[in-house]
Amino acid sequence: MDQRDREQRDPSTTRSSESRSSRSGETIEFPESGWTRTPRIFDQLDWASEALIYASILFGPWAFGTTDPWAINVMNWICYGIGLLLLGKWIVRLVCRYTPHRWGFSDAPKSWRKTASKCLTGALAVLTVVILLFCLVSAWNARATWVVGAGYFEYFDDYNPNLPHSYDAGSSWKAFYAYLALACFFWGLRDWVMGKTRIERHAFMAGEEKEDSGSKRSSSRSPGFRGFPTRLKRLLWVISGNAALLSLVSIVQRLDGGNKLLWLVEPRWNRTNQSQFGPYAYRSNAAQYLNLAWPLCLGFWWAMQRSFAENFRRTARLGQGAHVVLLPLAILIAIGPLVATSRGGVLIALLGSIAAVGLFILFAQRTTVATRIGITVLFSAIIGLGAWLGWEPLQKRLSSPTVRFATTAGDIYSSEASVFTRLTVPTLEEKKTIYLPILSPIQTFYTGPDSLVARILSNGQLQIYKVGTTTGDYVMKVVADFTKRFGGQDVELMWVKTDDLRIYVNGEPLETSELTRGNPPEWGTEVGISFVQNSYAKATGGYIEETRIFSRAVLPSDIPLFDEMPDLAMENGLVFYKDFTEEGLYSMLNADSSGREEIFQVAMKIHEDFPLFGSGPWSFAYVNSVYLENSYQTWQAFVHDDYLETLATFGIVGLTILLVMLGIVFLHWWVGQGIGQYFPFAAMVLIGMGGCLAHAKFDFPFQVYSVLHMFLINCCILMVTARRS
Repeated sequence: MDQRDREQRDPSTTRSSESRSSRSGETIEFPESGWTRTPRIFDQLDWASEALIYASILFGPWAFGTTDPWAINVMNWICYGIGLLLLGKWIVRLVCRYTPHRWGFSDAPKSWRKTASKCLTGALAVLTVVILLFCLVSAWNARATWVVGAGYFEYFDDYNPNLPHSYDAGSSWKAFYAYLALACFFWGLRDWVMGKTRIERHAFMAGEEKEDSGSKRSSSRSPGFRGFPTRLKRLLWVISGNAALLSLVSIVQRLDGGNKLLWLVEPRWNRTNQSQFGPYAYRSNAAQYLNLAWPLCLGFWWAMQRSFAENFRRTARLGQGAHVVLLPLAILIAIGPLVATSRGGVLIALLGSIAAVGLFILFAQRTTVATRIGITVLFSAIIGLGAWLGWEPLQKRLSSPTVRFATTAGDIYSSEASVFTRLTVPTLEEKKTIYLPILSPIQTFYTGPDSLVARILSNGQLQIYKVGTTTGDYVMKVVADFTKRFGGQDVELMWVKTDDLRIYVNGEPLETSELTRGNPPEWGTEVGISFVQNSYAKATGGYIEETRIFSRAVLPSDIPLFDEMPDLAMENGLVFYKDFTEEGLYSMLNADSSGREEIFQVAMKIHEDFPLFGSGPWSFAYVNSVYLENSYQTWQAFVHDDYLETLATFGIVGLTILLVMLGIVFLHWWVGQGIGQYFPFAAMVLIGMGGCLAHAKFDFPFQVYSVLHMFLINCCILMVTARRS
């Protein structure tokens, strides 16, 4: 019998020889067409996609968080490249009539989960197109655009008010370009991750051949496979290693004390070491990125460790396998948010750590008690190490009581005002300026117009001054030897403004001198008393123990009477009272959210004016300037509440679309089909995403390209994995 006859009688021999001789493309099986060959160009497009995916992961955080225009443009083009490669693969499939082998689909029998997965994926694809069209129409159908450099809006009359329309066309075009790039990245990543590598396709073929020949052995890549395919594994290794290096460099940069990002660039904003973290000019953005990365890395380690133990039950030893490296990487990443001293980042990291420990104890059924105790001790060590590295600056932030308070006076001005405060006077040796309670009409800086400002200078002077219509116009009372006379003492300091300003210490008047500058106001003119700033409070280890504000002139002798009869104090105009000696030591989320109430009010006004379609994607930075009631109000680029900013800029329609897309991602893992994964891995992914979604309520992670990019990677992982493979 010749070789040809033997091959015809033994199909497995033919397939094996084909597998050995075929390097440009492998044979895979799909029901419609039997065996077919993978086109070489398809493999080349896949390799190029993988390279660009890794490039985007590495570039995103290291390019200073991808917040500068140049970095955003580079990231856009990388993601466009991934999208073009995906388009190329679609064309190859169409022209060559080729169906690639997919995890959870090509070799899976028809089922309701497979149908549900296709429906959910199709719905997500349709909504992706819809939200991109929303941004495109908003930019193209713009009502106005901000003229950069000139500082005004140019309005257009030829727009359709019944369609989405932006009030800043320039910003909305940028949003469209960025979201188009991220859509290309998401779908390109999903397509690449779900594909099987050459080895995995051969492993599946070998398993099919053994089943055909009656062998009892089955392939490890069977439809019931639970684990990490090669591509998903490589992706998670790149993410884990990159995030660990990012955390390490950021911690070193923080401990070094420099104020340049990566020791290279001094940012325009947040120029202090404590406000930065590594390549991020805003420490919270760095914490948000790392809080997305460490649960993913830890879940990867957990699943790999379990898979290793199941595959090598008899020979597995403690410390074996490459996956053991993942645990120290996860620890290093998790320490980063603690050292970054972002209050929200620390809170999310701690809650995530507690949830992770709880999951491990709950689901590690075969793990010994000693191992569970060890994991608990390990996480405690993470928190302890993070606290040791970053506790001092974090303590100052967490122990800081609210700095800005709204009084009960409302939006009013008063020609009379009284401020009473008990404090410990600093000594001359301390050599720093101390700001005492400051009255202002809005939540703004202490130098705002119509404010009443009190401070103790490093040279020992007490200065109390009334600001006029501009910050350069004021009238001031000065006590030259204040610190020399009272330094280190606990005193009751009071100043009363009527048609003049009188200053008292322990009920006794002090002699003062008067200084003026610019076009000074009269003491009898009105001062805003809607808000009070109260820095250096006693709870921080500072100076002020108690502060009371009155909307009329009172005497120091009246204070004891007010303590006995509180109603009398209200009748005499008490609009603010606070005892700082009882202030909670760790007030993480202040009553005024670090002075952000004003931003929230502006965002709500924008939403009320544009409820359906919003003011246009990314338009808040310039549109909010129209809503500032006074020229000296604080301008903000972001709302510090992503849900509220999305509502204001995308409207109810856009926000609803985005929430439905997010819901599809969460639903897919439960009811869809894909790469089979145990619940703990998905739970860790959800911990990271849930933390980011919670942080978005009081910050802006989704306005930062690199953080949003990382969030989409987590979304994609949920879309390609499932409870059932």
